[in-house]
Amino acid sequence: MAAASEEIKTGILIGGRNHVTKIEERIKNLENILRTQNLTEKDKSFAKELLIKMKKSLKGEY
Repeated sequence: MAAASEEIKTGILIGGRNHVTKIEERIKNLENILRTQNLTEKDKSFAKELLIKMKKSLKGEY
């Protein structure tokens, strides 16, 4: 998430990889898990907090 955030801020890939795309994919994966899986409340809470952090990283705020 830190690498994606830095890429957003600078426009420069970190380590020659596109971390923004990876975070976008992980957000879709996690949202799908939240929609389709029977998670505990603790797991749901953790996943939602992680989503917030990942989305912030795509705004350059992580």
